[in-house]
Amino acid sequence: MKRFLSAAFAALILISGPLSAQPELTLEDLYKKGTFRGRGAPVPTWMEDGVSYSTMTDEGLVRISAATGEKTVLVPTSAFTPAGSDTPLRVDSYQWSADKSRLVVYTNSRRVWRRNTRGDYWI
Repeated sequence: MKRFLSAAFAALILISGPLSAQPELTLEDLYKKGTFRGRGAPVPTWMEDGVSYSTMTDEGLVRISAATGEKTVLVPTSAFTPAGSDTPLRVDSYQWSADKSRLVVYTNSRRVWRRNTRGDYWI
């Protein structure tokens, strides 16, 4: 048992050496800067046909067939680029109107208390 503890202690010392060279993690990194806050793509939304879903990609908002993987661009990336800007909006979520003629886009979200409930809406 004593030999095991000595080996475990030696391993801990060897492992902790490289960890001490890592940059210091601060509370500001966690809470103010949002350094480790995930920013994934919006959750895929099933289309009414029941066999395809829509999601955001580099091409824009696309419909993807679940069976074949075939992509169809519904709204190109250029449509998400505001006038006077070179970069498209970062889409946090989106919702189609009932007749599929309009799209509401939620972007530039900010955290209020625990959730991102403030942001900008584009139609």
